[in-house]
Amino acid sequence: MAGAPKDFSDVASGASLGSHTAEGGVAGGQVGCDYQTGPWVFGIRGMFDWADMTGSHTDLASATIYNTRVKSFETAVGRVGYTLMPNTLVYALGGFAWVQDRHTLTTLDGVETGFANVTRHGYAVGGGLEHMFAPGWSAFIEYDYLHCGCVIPFTPVPNAPITPPSEINIEQSVSMVLVGVNYHFSIR
Repeated sequence: MAGAPKDFSDVASGASLGSHTAEGGVAGGQVGCDYQTGPWVFGIRGMFDWADMTGSHTDLASATIYNTRVKSFETAVGRVGYTLMPNTLVYALGGFAWVQDRHTLTTLDGVETGFANVTRHGYAVGGGLEHMFAPGWSAFIEYDYLHCGCVIPFTPVPNAPITPPSEINIEQSVSMVLVGVNYHFSIR
């Protein structure tokens, strides 16, 4: 389960257009490589997550409903960990994040006035705990925070009753708790 708060503002005027949180489920996979020296573990990881997160809010001043659908997340991070016991690792991570969104703007009676499909980029930080429960197998629980902010150009729908702002700044943060199982290939 994940939540993605989004704050909207008009680039031209700087006026706030409101905010909402896109919520829903996330599932995906990861691939990475770790190197251990003594109790310290250093690694890199790439992760792709499909998402089904939606949210919306109404800005009565512009008579517009702002809708969001988050389609996926990708991260590329480095991590540093310390083994607490021979089979348990506590770690911190940081790196890059990408989020794929679809935004639509509609009137109060549901007529679409503008849309944008965007891949946003930002950063990811987090930490977790991983436990090796069998040879080659581990389970983990991890918290990740992703932040992406950017100016998004909206494409107006022809003949729409309201013309939306041409560019909207959307600041987005994503909080995720990940639970998973990893298989470790050993290279010696």
